[in-house]
Amino acid sequence: MRVETLFKRILPLPFSETSEKRHLPRHISRILFHSKKGDACRTCTYPLHLPVKDEATLYLHWPYCKQICSFCNFNKYISKNVDHNRMRKCLVTETETLLKLSGVKKISSVYFGGGTPSLAEPSTISSVLEAVSTICYMPSEAEVTLEANPTSAETEKLRDLLLLGRDNTIRDSLRAIQAARSIFPGKVSIDLMFGRPQQTLEDWYKELLKALSVCDDHISLYQLTLERGTPLYKNVISGKQSLPDSDLVAEMYQLAVETLTANGFHRYEVANFAKSDAESRHNLSYWTGSQYIGVGPGAHGRFIPSGNGDGLRQARVQTLEPNQWMKENWKIFSPFGLSLYDAFKDNQDVKDLIQHGLLSLTKRGVKATPKGLSVVDSIISKLLLHLDGINRTVLESETY
Repeated sequence: MRVETLFKRILPLPFSETSEKRHLPRHISRILFHSKKGDACRTCTYPLHLPVKDEATLYLHWPYCKQICSFCNFNKYISKNVDHNRMRKCLVTETETLLKLSGVKKISSVYFGGGTPSLAEPSTISSVLEAVSTICYMPSEAEVTLEANPTSAETEKLRDLLLLGRDNTIRDSLRAIQAARSIFPGKVSIDLMFGRPQQTLEDWYKELLKALSVCDDHISLYQLTLERGTPLYKNVISGKQSLPDSDLVAEMYQLAVETLTANGFHRYEVANFAKSDAESRHNLSYWTGSQYIGVGPGAHGRFIPSGNGDGLRQARVQTLEPNQWMKENWKIFSPFGLSLYDAFKDNQDVKDLIQHGLLSLTKRGVKATPKGLSVVDSIISKLLLHLDGINRTVLESETY
């Protein structure tokens, strides 16, 4: 179980003494959440190398949309008769509760996600930010991000809170982005999706050029993926719609990398590109393992609750630098002392990936090449599958 804000919603479960007596290696930390014997008891048995600091970021989820995208499997609802006053009170109350529970003293960024958070009333956004500022220190340079579907319908909200609004046509979307840039120079980010039904490489290139004509700050690339249970999934499975094949999708990604790089963007994560200092500080906090607090019906967080004795029964926490973190975690997968190089050098899948220029393997470790980043998900799945095989072999040998 992850150490996350959702533990407060766990239903009562029988207390199990076996969870306390379970043998754990020295490098495994444990956290037990419960209030008294007979209440919920959950054990965290993974290495807790979270930075225990007074600083965190905050994510808030607004679950409502005007319409549901055919590919989306997020926690979302059509926004009919939304009780904005009730939503505002709930978000503010949960924000206050979790900030106090976490013991965090500083919030460096706030991210409103969804759903479509630009549909929330400006008073909801301001009330949440006021609640944060009342409990924690929120510096004037703190990053505040609000996701939006750019349409002309929300233009007034853009001006009310200096926030972006939403519409459906390409022309109106471009106008909304340009309007946002005039209000937020250097602080506008757009998301581009590739691998859509009937999308061609030529179509994608034109979209990239159009995006570059209206946004020169930050661009995120998202490959469309089929999610079970969505309308798009059903249409593709039934043959009503088709998606580009994997080779074409890889070409699209590589074309985007080359086009954005040629226009002065640098890639600071697999799917994110920025100019100068326009990197998303909020996203960087996730990727560097920082604490973050999740508020709202579809949010989760990761933080160490303050030690007030009410919920934190037992914990051993150690903060490790990235290189040390890798060494410690590799010991879990490699009890026989194998290095990454030794673990992968004879694996045929790895050899094939190296031969195709997708992977690099040296004595220092293994990593995806720039070309391999376009298919990094499939690469990781193959590497983990091989590591799982090693781990199972070790467990079987220990059993017998």
